Amino acid sequence: MPLRSSIAAACVLLATGLMLPAHAQFSSTISFQYEHDDVKSITYVSGLKVTYRRTFGRIVGIDVQLPGRKAPTPFVTNLKHTPLAQPSKWSWFNGDTATRTFDLDGRLTSTEFSAYEYDAASRIVGLRQDLWATRSVTTGTTTVPELYKLPVRWTAGYDQRNRLTVFSRAGAESKFTYDPNGNRLSAVETQGSDVDLEGAFDQPGFTQGTAQSTNIESGSNRLLGFTQTTVTTRNGQPVAASTATVRYTLDKSGALVSDGLRTFEYDDANNLAQVVIARGGEAARIRYRYNGEGQRVFRSEPEAEQTLPNEDTLGSGFVNWLRKNFGWLFTKGPTRGIGQVFVYADPVLPAWALLGEYDTGSAQGRGTTEYIWLPTERGDPIPIGLYRNGKLYAVHTDHLGTPRLITNADNQPVWQWPYSAFGNNKPTGVLATSTMDGRTVVRATKPPVEYNLRFPGQYWDEESNLAYNARRWFRPGDGRYTQFDPIGLAGGFNGYAYAENSPLTKNDPNGLQAVLPGSGGLPLPLPSPSSGRNGGGYDPRTDTYSPASGTGSSLPRWLQDFIEWCTESRGRGERGATGGSSGKGTNNPYKHCRNHPTDPDKILCKDHQTGKTVEKKKPADWPGDETKQK
Repeated sequence: MPLRSSIAAACVLLATGLMLPAHAQFSSTISFQYEHDDVKSITYVSGLKVTYRRTFGRIVGIDVQLPGRKAPTPFVTNLKHTPLAQPSKWSWFNGDTATRTFDLDGRLTSTEFSAYEYDAASRIVGLRQDLWATRSVTTGTTTVPELYKLPVRWTAGYDQRNRLTVFSRAGAESKFTYDPNGNRLSAVETQGSDVDLEGAFDQPGFTQGTAQSTNIESGSNRLLGFTQTTVTTRNGQPVAASTATVRYTLDKSGALVSDGLRTFEYDDANNLAQVVIARGGEAARIRYRYNGEGQRVFRSEPEAEQTLPNEDTLGSGFVNWLRKNFGWLFTKGPTRGIGQVFVYADPVLPAWALLGEYDTGSAQGRGTTEYIWLPTERGDPIPIGLYRNGKLYAVHTDHLGTPRLITNADNQPVWQWPYSAFGNNKPTGVLATSTMDGRTVVRATKPPVEYNLRFPGQYWDEESNLAYNARRWFRPGDGRYTQFDPIGLAGGFNGYAYAENSPLTKNDPNGLQAVLPGSGGLPLPLPSPSSGRNGGGYDPRTDTYSPASGTGSSLPRWLQDFIEWCTESRGRGERGATGGSSGKGTNNPYKHCRNHPTDPDKILCKDHQTGKTVEKKKPADWPGDETKQK
């Protein structure tokens, strides 16, 4: 079992020349241990050791050995998988459990905190999230808080090109329109105070609506700004209204330079290098640094912009006296190397999977945060645990691998992230339920634990109001990236759109192109003009994107045809015939059937009319061996 040493982030001098002061010097070593080419353990910067227990190569449990401890303890136990190698059930160290169910197409239909509904094109059209909340319960003369689950249900709608157009729940709704190139043209958001998942209201009976129209540069897909009108009502009566226009400034490459509140600067590789914001009446600068792989490895503490004494207003003699007696006024402070260092675990995990973040002496004192991942056989690791400042937490994720709930060692919820269309909402702690003016009101609270992972591959950055997304930065409020796609049109025809504007079904962990969850990062094929026997695809003349006739699949027809041809041709000469390579044989009535993965008395067959997979009773002449069905 060889020990492969990796990644030592020697940050006394970062790759870009950022010098750390002596008191903030940082160096780290991470080590990986392998067994039969599978990762067996990861030893983190803090000394935390995570060991993966396997049976026949499949992970069945995770142990952790805390820094300074001599023996490991179980962190995840009884890990089960589906026949398609999808993790389906496990238990955490704190007694919390995960339970996942899948349909016959391998789509996640429920978890321990959520449920999902799909249409014939495999788009999510309905979901439920159980959010933790507290309420007061009176027994006799004693009133105590009670923890309970509040089910919140959303519905989703799409246009003919699978772009999300409506996402709504009781008391809140988001609506979007797009142009033929996938640029958002308008966004209408409404939310009420009775179920306030963002803590936006102080009193009941309020509703706030915003209508936003964007300014898209013709021929380039560049967002130049927007005009937004906000109307607030109480009990149906208007109480406030305002309209504002925000103008964006872009550089020659199309990257965002200013959003009206912040300015953004980029390095030679088009990585976001600096953000300047207004803080406390002064300008503050946050610096970012990247390694040779393009991974962000450092975020600085906000630095106040230094204003030097002015000779024109103070006089040259006085300024020279200041320079002689108070030279520190003209010297940059030692804060440029203070902030956070980020460490990754590639190639054991994908390059976007963050392994740890470490404070180098910032005023905020974030300390140490390390992420425990569950590698999956389908190629997409999911965050399953958190080690923060000496404490362990369990992390619950959804169908995309997005964290939605965190529980502590006492199995109490400490962080949760409600659903929204493009992730433009803050996490919350346990929701607070109260009665105000005779109405039951549910409000968000500040989570006691900071956790910044968002959609797969994203890390939320509060100062920039952006999410770092591996190769680019994502702006949730706009539902798009701030930079043009580094791989050009290979990542999609738009260049700025996130996950093809279908964020409930697809993601983009590398910041390059949309992928389906569980695809191991395999990019989706670009929409193409109608092709294949049954048509389907994108028709640029009518600006429609429809699935092929006779199938419920969301894959382009040409890709379905190719997969079907490969499957049916293997081991045969002509399509639909059994036998050898001569092409001769008899038609096989079960060529579209396979054994049922869990019920030995049934088989699964593809219905040629609908394209769906259906259960059937196993016939007496069933070949039995799956190789005979082909």
